[in-house]
Amino acid sequence: MKLSKELGLQPRQIAVWFQNRRARWKAKQLQHSYNTLKHEYDVTYMEKQMLQDEVMELKGMLMEQATRNQVSTVYKEISGGETIESSSIRSSNKPSRAGNDYDPIVECNNIFNEDENNPVSTHYWDIQLPSYP
Repeated sequence: MKLSKELGLQPRQIAVWFQNRRARWKAKQLQHSYNTLKHEYDVTYMEKQMLQDEVMELKGMLMEQATRNQVSTVYKEISGGETIESSSIRSSNKPSRAGNDYDPIVECNNIFNEDENNPVSTHYWDIQLPSYP
């Protein structure tokens, strides 16, 4: 009342002015809080992305290391006491098939069997492969 008399305004006008001032102050505080939270979110999101990238890189390194370990284990098994030339590795668990036009390679010094690695069957070409010594 005293302020309205000093300013020559109605008390309702003074009340509205203070309400507007409080509303502007709250909006400014809310905007400031929002900006702070947005910044914290952006920083956290970037940290998350960096950690995910690091995890993917580490997984790749693990896969690479596992592959190396498998290769070195196979090499150690093959070279552990015997040489490749002196070892006889069964190339397939399949029994030999009778009645074929060619002799399948049952045992050899190679790891792969011709039947399993040839993308086109020899029957397609109508040729007979020579037998290996």
